[in-house]
Amino acid sequence: MAIMLMQNMLGQVNKIKWYSEHVRESQYLLQIVKCRNTECCRPRNGIVRLLD
Repeated sequence: MAIMLMQNMLGQVNKIKWYSEHVRESQYLLQIVKCRNTECCRPRNGIVRLLD
């Protein structure tokens, strides 16, 4: 039971970490963006890469 609880907590921590790195949010906008970590997201392409 304790192992399942720890796995659940780790899963929640991973979701919060992903959200904080990939989501930009305001009252009128929700934007999901790629991070710069190539192990997580593919490299940016097109005009977005040039603006970085």
